[in-house]
Amino acid sequence: MKVDVTLAPDPNIALYPSTFNLITFTALILATQSPRISRKGAKIKALAIGLTLMMLVEVIHGLFQVLADFGVGHALEVMYAAQIGNQYFLPFGLWLVFVYIDVFRRAGAHICPICGEEKVGIIEHIKTKHGEKALKREDVRTMLEAHKSINVVERLHLLVETANRLRKKLELMLNRKKE
Repeated sequence: MKVDVTLAPDPNIALYPSTFNLITFTALILATQSPRISRKGAKIKALAIGLTLMMLVEVIHGLFQVLADFGVGHALEVMYAAQIGNQYFLPFGLWLVFVYIDVFRRAGAHICPICGEEKVGIIEHIKTKHGEKALKREDVRTMLEAHKSINVVERLHLLVETANRLRKKLELMLNRKKE
């Protein structure tokens, strides 16, 4: 008994290259675990903006495809540019736009879990801007635990700063005694 199985796309369902680009862009945004895009509503905002732009480029592609069929000059070039841009650039380009800050972050910079600012001295920033009690918050402790190297480097930095402040105070006290 022989059974012929043919795997072919359903001709009633139209799949365009932009269909797969929408899937690629959506997957990239949903899979991104960076702090900025993981905030509440940021992924939905990124998807809304990105998918809208991609569909707009697809509409431009379709419009110029019709114009090219009627022989309008340079419509074919615009159509191909829109198709190539939508196929290759937009899914990854838009994703990079949304995660640029996290992908190309300065060395040693971390994002404050309270206010979202990017700072090099995150512990000092949290202490000065949000107070000592903020270091005991759950989200701050989670961030510090995830980045153990922050504690060592920044504590050394804080230790040096404290030593410098104490040295200056001591010098002032010695200068006052001499006078």
